[in-house]
Amino acid sequence: MDKFPRLNYRPKKARPFIVRYYDCSSNKRTSRSFSARMDAMQFLAEMGGEGKERASSYEISTAEKDMLIRLKRECFIRGMELCELETSFTQLIRAKPAYDQTLIECVEEYLKDCDSRKIRAATIRYYRQKLNLLMNMYSPRIFISSITSEMLESFINGKGSREHNKRVISAFYAYLMRKRILSENPLLKVVNPRNRRRRRIPGILTVAQTIRLFQELPESCVAAFALMTFFGVRPQEITSETKERTLRAEDIDIKTRSIKIPEETAKMGNWRNISNLPETAWRWLEAYMPKEGPIFPYSYATYRRIRKLVSVKIPKDGLRHSMASYGYHELGIETTVEILGQESGYEVFKRHYKAMVSPDDAKAFFTISPDIRDGLPKTKIKQMPYRGLVGEIEENIKFLDRQKMKLQN
Repeated sequence: MDKFPRLNYRPKKARPFIVRYYDCSSNKRTSRSFSARMDAMQFLAEMGGEGKERASSYEISTAEKDMLIRLKRECFIRGMELCELETSFTQLIRAKPAYDQTLIECVEEYLKDCDSRKIRAATIRYYRQKLNLLMNMYSPRIFISSITSEMLESFINGKGSREHNKRVISAFYAYLMRKRILSENPLLKVVNPRNRRRRRIPGILTVAQTIRLFQELPESCVAAFALMTFFGVRPQEITSETKERTLRAEDIDIKTRSIKIPEETAKMGNWRNISNLPETAWRWLEAYMPKEGPIFPYSYATYRRIRKLVSVKIPKDGLRHSMASYGYHELGIETTVEILGQESGYEVFKRHYKAMVSPDDAKAFFTISPDIRDGLPKTKIKQMPYRGLVGEIEENIKFLDRQKMKLQN
């Protein structure tokens, strides 16, 4: 019977690291499971190794015996016992991981952990993108314990947003510490100079730009853009890069004037209810919302192309920022914050959006109705979905430009 301990790894188990060993008291083989590899390796070392080949490594050579004699002599001179030295040495050696994992192993385990905690797929993709930068910067096969605070500081100050880099790497190292893959967090030694960035003014659309945008949009996209502009729904909640659930017609109750954003659709994972909006906003959905299925039946890439095709330049998050700015004056801060599902609080919201527009502009914004699309040409283009959308936008732009020239003449 093999009486030497062995370590096995079962990735699908909650406690994936199992040490199988011989129990002398019961005179039979048994096992013990661990959730952290470091704990398993320490227990394995205590039980005597990982196989017969380890047995010879525990034998003391003549040179090592001489070294022990010298250590005992030094202890005698200082009035110490050899066992005291053993205690100090054991504490020192156990402060370091018994097994060192590579960076790529840790990244894969971390992303699996994120998935098990139901973190959104888009967020996990973003984590992977950032951690790939770290692996490209050094090496996927570098041992995780050999990554120093200086190396992490170089990564944080490198490509991309410094704030975002720090946020992702902090979450990653918090996981490594929680799983006891590392005994010391090198990120704590990274000096963070205060990042005094100027507060950017949120980009929004004027009332005239909003009217022009909705006149140019293809008919099948109007409901989705109305939800983003007048209801503050995020683009990621209406369309997605993956097959995640997006907002559907079944989530909107026109009769009760309410919209439920499900938790699997909401960006922050918390469902919210949208109501208390002016009647004009609901008229857009009555006129253009599909009877069933997704509100925006196209991909996220198509949504981005449409933004580039229209003549109105839409700032980043400009539609949602527009609703926040105009809603602050027309609907009130409490109602607007509730509709948007903001978690930053009233003071932050007030600081960003109070001075963006005037009360008169806010009133005009929420009186924009579907009537502005009356007279637009009915498209007869029957092509592939994307080409059809392009043709419809181009026709609408040409029609509006002709109307503008007539008025000028």
